[in-house]
Amino acid sequence: MITSRMALIPLVTAILGGMELLGVCRIAAGDTFHVNQGEWGNTALVGSMAWAFDRANTTAGEDTIDVKDGLEILVDFVDPTSTFDRGWLARITESVVIEGNGAKLVGNPEYVTTGGVVATKTNIVSSPYRPPIQGGDAIVIPAFSFAQIGTDGDDNSLISVTISDLSADGLASFIQANDGSTLTVTKGSFVNMVNYTGSEVGRGVFAARPEATLNLSGISITNDFPFNPVVDAADDFADFFGTIQGEDSQLNLQNSSISDSYGAGAINWLGGNANIVSSVISNSGGLSIIDNESHGVLNFVNSILYLAGGEDLSQTNRIQAAAGGEANVIASSILYDSLYTSNTSGVAYDLNGMPLTATLDGLLNIKSSSVVPLNTDLFFPTKDSYSEFSDGNLVAADNYSYIAATGAQDADAVKALFDNSNILTEGLAYNLDEFDGIQAFRPLRGGAYPAFDGVLVGAVPDAGSGGRNELINPIDGQPILFDVFGNPRTRGGTRDIGAVQAVPEPSSLAIFGLLGVVVVGFCLVRQRKLNSGQVH
Repeated sequence: MITSRMALIPLVTAILGGMELLGVCRIAAGDTFHVNQGEWGNTALVGSMAWAFDRANTTAGEDTIDVKDGLEILVDFVDPTSTFDRGWLARITESVVIEGNGAKLVGNPEYVTTGGVVATKTNIVSSPYRPPIQGGDAIVIPAFSFAQIGTDGDDNSLISVTISDLSADGLASFIQANDGSTLTVTKGSFVNMVNYTGSEVGRGVFAARPEATLNLSGISITNDFPFNPVVDAADDFADFFGTIQGEDSQLNLQNSSISDSYGAGAINWLGGNANIVSSVISNSGGLSIIDNESHGVLNFVNSILYLAGGEDLSQTNRIQAAAGGEANVIASSILYDSLYTSNTSGVAYDLNGMPLTATLDGLLNIKSSSVVPLNTDLFFPTKDSYSEFSDGNLVAADNYSYIAATGAQDADAVKALFDNSNILTEGLAYNLDEFDGIQAFRPLRGGAYPAFDGVLVGAVPDAGSGGRNELINPIDGQPILFDVFGNPRTRGGTRDIGAVQAVPEPSSLAIFGLLGVVVVGFCLVRQRKLNSGQVH
């Protein structure tokens, strides 16, 4: 019997060899397609992105698209009629690994207004809050979006896409992970994203449809203008759109940043889970979590939300837990300056709960975090910075949180609202600048460091390895060893309140000189406009 089996070995080997020659065994391995063309191209242009996606979609197995180091790929002259849906450049229908190697997709969208003004990705003509293309305007070069994974509404659970070190400049948006698909993006910068498509609806830079998973690490988004028209507040709810957005899906965002963007909120998540870890969101609106088809939970951990510029006309400068959604703010810093918020909607919800809002049975939990609003007494003295906008115990804070008292909500009112008499509400938290009675956070990074001799320092006990207050990453369950800027997360077994460990302030963190003069001038002009009703 053994001899008979051994005799079969040459036959089996021959059969397998023949299958390999026929390409049958290549199914599992996949192929590699090299991109070296400096234009998007078409399916017939070998070495172009369009060709590589076509080959990857039609070749069995998980293929690799390998882009030439540092290549800039121009997308301006793609025929809009050849894109599969409203300006998307590609649809990914098979699992693929895209090795960007520092490459960048570049668009230079442009349109001319009826008045003859040329709008580009850096010369934003219309309001960031309205679609820019009006009747009579002429699109010269449209803005394109990079890719959709699978098909919206279908089961795409077998499609997994990994993208590393690929950037974009001047696109309408980057990528949408459709139902059930998995997207992992590491490294990459996404700048000057403008929705010059003629569409009434903008697009988030990243979007996830139901049951999709969106893993983002080491990315930066700067100057995103989706031009979504919905930004105002209803009577008990603020409408968000989102530079990053998802519905009944999973977001894992870490070691990343969103800055100077106008997406009507930085992150808008409906149902599912959103984890934001060790990241900085600055001047880009806030966060919203809503219970949708699945219970919505947002965890904002070891991160900074810096609301001191950017979306000054919207109602999104807040963390909003609404309609049964749950937001957990853990070891994070929420820095809000009401100077950059204007009263426009005139509804009951307007301005109340900026920067913290729970409404319609949403839950907002603050743990070992700092929350500091500035200039509320000067600009909106009757508004509450912290609000349970509907009945119930919707906001809570632990003993190791600092939630600053304001004129409208003194220390007793804050402690009563958060149902904890032990939270910190007063004392030196950050070193602030002041110009003619207007306070200002110092720009990041320095503006996020707690005052070294202030109340935030060393306030969280037993925070070291294995301690009862050890900080854990909700994405992988591992301890977080460094603050958002890379400093050791604990000192002598204690942790500072917020996202940043205090250090003796070096001179490089102090921002004075010309910048101070500019800030003074801006603040004074802004104050005059607010007082005169010129800001709407």
